[in-house]
Amino acid sequence: MDKLLKRRDGEALIYKDKHYSYDDLLKHANAYGQYLEQYRPEKVMIFSENRPEWIFAFYGSWLNQATVIPADPMSAASDISYMAADSEPEVLFCSAEKKAITQEAIHQLSNPPEVVVFDEIHSLPEPVEVKEVEPVSDDDSAVIIYTSGTTGKPKGVVLSYRNLKSNMDAVSFQIPIFKPSERVMILLPLHHIFPLMGSMIVVMYSGATAVMAPGMTNEHIINTLQNHKVTILIGVPRLYSMMRSGIMSKIRASTAASKMFSLAKALNSSKLSKILFNTIHKKFGGNLKYMISGGAALDKEVAKDFKTLGFEMLDGYGMTEASPIITFTRPGKWKIGSPGQAMPGVQIAVRDGEIVAKGENVMKGYYNRPEETAEVLQDEWLYTGDLGYVDEKGYLWINGRKKDIIVLSNGKNINPAHLESDLEEKLEGVAETAVISKNDRLHAIIRPDEGFLHENNISDATDYF
Repeated sequence: MDKLLKRRDGEALIYKDKHYSYDDLLKHANAYGQYLEQYRPEKVMIFSENRPEWIFAFYGSWLNQATVIPADPMSAASDISYMAADSEPEVLFCSAEKKAITQEAIHQLSNPPEVVVFDEIHSLPEPVEVKEVEPVSDDDSAVIIYTSGTTGKPKGVVLSYRNLKSNMDAVSFQIPIFKPSERVMILLPLHHIFPLMGSMIVVMYSGATAVMAPGMTNEHIINTLQNHKVTILIGVPRLYSMMRSGIMSKIRASTAASKMFSLAKALNSSKLSKILFNTIHKKFGGNLKYMISGGAALDKEVAKDFKTLGFEMLDGYGMTEASPIITFTRPGKWKIGSPGQAMPGVQIAVRDGEIVAKGENVMKGYYNRPEETAEVLQDEWLYTGDLGYVDEKGYLWINGRKKDIIVLSNGKNINPAHLESDLEEKLEGVAETAVISKNDRLHAIIRPDEGFLHENNISDATDYF
């Protein structure tokens, strides 16, 4: 297979005022790799906030053919203890901020890992040879990502290099989004497979530049976008919702801006919108090509407003078990409300209303959980637990979770997502709804659209609805 990290021209990583070329990144990764040789690890856990050392340790582990187990930096000691007991890593990297939690976590373990604190590594060996990163076998386990799934204790999703490469090749070659000229922001915590793949692994694989934001505040985001000419932003719907809220509140406060927004919405021209809202695009650095959204369903109203402002959002659907992308929006073919079409090399189907997927991106299985693996992997098909359908052009539409179906006493099956969608689309002033069952009757909880209420001088939403 192609090398996962290799010598090439250009910058690999930018963090604050530090710029790392691909040669620099390889040297750091090899230094960590050589440091790890003394432990001969088969598995390495990383428990830290995003920082360059996180990336060095990750690739250093791969240089030792070790499987990496990223841990949520917000984890409690009990969470780390559970994951370490379940996966048994030989080495655990952590930051100084996480040292106390780590020590508490491993205290009760019968087979504790060697703890290495990034900030306490005073010297690393000079690499005897700077090696490029490539696996011995495509089928070796690359990462174990812990996910709670729908029920029970967190399960370790084992992904092979082949699984990862399937997704990486798709967005690097078949859908050429990640190219050497791109600058991709690392914003979300790297323990999630979506940002791990989308803002780090595929970036290094394609020869692009990763720009690591120093934090997740609005100031950190804007400064990173502006100072480093970011072209691709990887985010979750909540991030985009917050960004849209700030923009729209300013537009609504100005009569001229409100009229301009209404005009742009009516004309539906991306080129014109970029001209009309040039100030907003410059606020985001002026170089942003794509806002990639994943991890949850993207709010339609958020998507519509960003489209009116002249931004292109690439929505995707997937799960950790699929490395993670199952469907993805092609540039220029954005259908609001749909997370796109099947990724190259991935088959999707709907069986009894449930979305199933098959391809080389589908996991090897859950770590040491053959029975739970067999529940979701049947004849190589991954049963997602999501409900939906595929239209005549291959676009996927998701309309709920299988486990969320409400069964009334009369035997009628109700998909609350359908009702929620109808309310949000057909009733003006509704921002979000939740349909629940109580005493065998359906109830709707409504969150009003504050902008709509303001524009229509509605002071009491209760009276309106």
